Amino acid sequence: MSENSKQITITLNGTRTPAEHRKYSYAEIYKLAWPDLSLPTDENEPITYQMPHQHEKKTLTLNGESIELKEGMVIDVSAATRS
Repeated sequence: MSENSKQITITLNGTRTPAEHRKYSYAEIYKLAWPDLSLPTDENEPITYQMPHQHEKKTLTLNGESIELKEGMVIDVSAATRS
């Protein structure tokens, strides 16, 4: 965490998790949720998120999108499964 960054708390896969208030890429959020797993290789593994005080869920996919994490966000990241 950089010296000037603000620490926030998000709910990541049902667990309150500290994070920096900044933009995160798909890969950064995935690794925050699953640090020991490889990134998924297809866009069928979306990350869903909900902004604080909103009911609409949105998705983030592999295609280079990023989102700014904010205090109180709820994020769900499914672990990529290989068969």
